[in-house]
Amino acid sequence: MSFLYTIFIGLVAGALAKFLVPGKDPGGIVITILIGIAGSIVFTYLGQFLKF
Repeated sequence: MSFLYTIFIGLVAGALAKFLVPGKDPGGIVITILIGIAGSIVFTYLGQFLKF
């Protein structure tokens, strides 16, 4: 279930980033949201790995 939360947070972060910084983007909102999801997944597991 936490993996779904991670994906949801990435989706929201990507959408929020697109709405805060609009402009000419060749990828569009879909690519921005996918980058947000990927970043959320990577940094979730990186944070768990670095936890002391």
